[in-house]
Amino acid sequence: MSLVKKFVDCLRKKFVHELESGDACEKQRLLAIQQILSVVPEGEELFGLAKKMKFKIYFDSEIKGYGAMNHTQRLIRLNPRHKDADIAVTLAHELRHVWQHQ
Repeated sequence: MSLVKKFVDCLRKKFVHELESGDACEKQRLLAIQQILSVVPEGEELFGLAKKMKFKIYFDSEIKGYGAMNHTQRLIRLNPRHKDADIAVTLAHELRHVWQHQ
């Protein structure tokens, strides 16, 4: 598959919201959102804590609202149907819950 086709498929999935767990486009999107939050030291610190506590962050189009955190299962689920900026704010909120439960 050509690089252009992969890029177009990625964009199509992003805008049609057909992301599957573990999808390459999903991972790129999460990385971009992480970069948004990592601009400030606190964001970078929260990601470090989530990694240290072995939290898995992923998109889940089945959830209602913007996102959810499950401390027992060490999961942060984000709804991919929202804009990246909104998801970034939601992820910051969920990461704060991780910090609260450490």
